Amino acid sequence: MKDSQEYNNEGVRLFLSGDTEAALAHYRLALQEDEQNASALNNLGYALASSGKWEEAEDYYRRSLSLNAESASAHVNLANALAARGHYLAAQQHLETALALNPQSTPGLESYARLLTATGKLPEALSVWQEIVVLHPEDITFRLEWATALAATGYLNEAIGQYEQVLFWDAENQKALVGLGTLYLIRKDYGLSQEYLKRALSLEPENTNARYYLGINYLGIGLQPEAIAELQRILVLRPDDYPARTDLAVVLLALEHYSEAAAQLDQVLAQVPTYPKAVYYAAVLKHVQREFSGARRLLLSLVGAGEENEYYEHAKQYLATYFSS
Repeated sequence: MKDSQEYNNEGVRLFLSGDTEAALAHYRLALQEDEQNASALNNLGYALASSGKWEEAEDYYRRSLSLNAESASAHVNLANALAARGHYLAAQQHLETALALNPQSTPGLESYARLLTATGKLPEALSVWQEIVVLHPEDITFRLEWATALAATGYLNEAIGQYEQVLFWDAENQKALVGLGTLYLIRKDYGLSQEYLKRALSLEPENTNARYYLGINYLGIGLQPEAIAELQRILVLRPDDYPARTDLAVVLLALEHYSEAAAQLDQVLAQVPTYPKAVYYAAVLKHVQREFSGARRLLLSLVGAGEENEYYEHAKQYLATYFSS
């Protein structure tokens, strides 16, 4: 007969092979043999979390930590469960405890970087990603995350350098190709941007991120029909992609294809009624079509929502310009 740790070890093997249900059964058998097996409690929580059962997983992590408060792994896992449910402050506290116990814990550092990103602390997240890359200099996944963080904090040249390093190791890396295509688009180097985005699409024609930025690239150089074609292809692949559908509507509006633009915006707003960009351009479209009360109502709803983004500001300015009297 197996003892608790043998069941636990077999559960780990089964989980790593992809058989989550069998792993769960073995972790429970381990706990039947020894209900104070902290490792089995932690592993059972992790297997539950992999299926999105965050609250149930949290209970097992807490039980594990009650038996072994110095388990960096259980602190990290509990933090991830808390973050998944929006409890960011508590998650941060557990991650900081985990990193105090094991400062070079890669799972702890990675979770900390993602938490900092989720809470808008981008410079701090950038520092943590850099720390991870120092620990794992040849890991492509972490270098891509660092490049993304560099771009998000405005270090475009440095981000380009990191993406190029990834392509040196893996010439067909999709994330690096799309990343470079996007960064050169930001710099308005449309030719180089197209080169990288088309390389990505030659390798993966259904890469909707590459198609999206190629469409935006075409808009930047005045090729509206080509932009429309790319955005329409995205919607064939991902009909629920409301940002792409909104951008398609904006292009159609610019080309004065009002009925087609209205159809796209109606579909977006049926899916996400408060999407600021769609609300704003729906108001613009109504104004152009001389539906003044409808335009004003939409603009006021955007301002009244109190969410200060670029379309909130656009709506305020539009109201002041056209509806001030």
